[in-house]
Amino acid sequence: MSVPVIPYHESDIVYQGDDAKKPDFPQLCESHRIDEVQYYVTEDMPLNKRNFLYQPCTANLMLEKLRFSSSDYFDSGAISLMDRSDKMAFSLDDRSVSVAQNCGWRSMRSDVCMKEGKIYWEIDVRTVSDTAHIRCGISRREASMETPVGCDFYGYGLKDKGLQVIHEGRLQTVVKSYEVKAGDRIGFLLTLPSLEKQNEQAMDYSLKRIMELNSDSENGQKRNRKLNKEFYKFLLRKCEPLNVVRDQIAIRYKNQLFYESTDYVKTTKPDYYDNKDETQKFYELEESTLEIYVNGEHYGTAFKGITPFLPPFSELQYNEKFYLHHWNKRNIAHGIEIRNKYVNNNRLGYYATVSSFQGGSAAIITDKSQLKFLVDDPDVKTLDDVYNEQIASDIVWDLIDEVDIEFSSVNV
Repeated sequence: MSVPVIPYHESDIVYQGDDAKKPDFPQLCESHRIDEVQYYVTEDMPLNKRNFLYQPCTANLMLEKLRFSSSDYFDSGAISLMDRSDKMAFSLDDRSVSVAQNCGWRSMRSDVCMKEGKIYWEIDVRTVSDTAHIRCGISRREASMETPVGCDFYGYGLKDKGLQVIHEGRLQTVVKSYEVKAGDRIGFLLTLPSLEKQNEQAMDYSLKRIMELNSDSENGQKRNRKLNKEFYKFLLRKCEPLNVVRDQIAIRYKNQLFYESTDYVKTTKPDYYDNKDETQKFYELEESTLEIYVNGEHYGTAFKGITPFLPPFSELQYNEKFYLHHWNKRNIAHGIEIRNKYVNNNRLGYYATVSSFQGGSAAIITDKSQLKFLVDDPDVKTLDDVYNEQIASDIVWDLIDEVDIEFSSVNV
């Protein structure tokens, strides 16, 4: 955990008796209008791209070491202003999202990280036509927001035309056909195994990778290749899938406060593609499904065996040569801490995602009172339920990090 070092500004602090408020909105620019709905984009605001992750934060005088804590612009997690393409516009009135009519596919994620259990949400379709389209589904942190959901390994999407499903860019017809129109409600029920089961799967996969590295007979040239193998084994042995490490720092950007941290990257070629039969069981979460509903009617299961996301299935952006060098010198220079790329930063999971094409518009419905066709199951949570749990988790980890830094500074 990195310690923030930027000083407070007078405007950062809300004094007792003053009205506490959320961070001020960044400067907005009008993008386009659909009927009576005005859509905006932001200026002077960092977006989650180039493998960096941003989150609004605020001064917190109760945390003497951290000095800052995370915050949000909205009361719900339906929209993430930073987890979207810069061409993806949003409405302040109905929280729908859209791109201009001259723009191709772009995407936006919600701010709610779904990790386990059953979660239900709806997509309120606002605008679709012969030329304007939407896609909706789920995506991981690695998925690009400059492309439609489902075009790669890290997302699962649903087309508005015919309800075809798409994953890794491949279209399939697995649910009942339907032509989505404005006013429809598309319901999603995501089922994921418990984090404990996912942790077991991730640890088994780490062991498999280590054994493969041990048995690899490739002597190559040589010492460098052997050194790389030993370094990878070191990282895999240190991997703790459920241990949260939030390596974030507070920054001031255009007089706004943000947490900045590294984000997860696409692996160039997951070994899933090298030997699919042997690794298939590791790359499917047991009993995981994504079910589809249209206006309250169950249309089928779009996907089974959702891909896992806990490390080492996910990797942070990482300066491999730098840390390999320091790892190689660890016996000479004591006290060197080797960061790991197989780390859980508490934002690993799946996110409700909407993609828009040439003016298509839709809204993610998170509030239980606004869900028209909530599944009748006591175990099912809404996105708002998960969002509130996410806030509570952030508070807990703020306290843990505060105590950890305090003890570390005492022991130095």
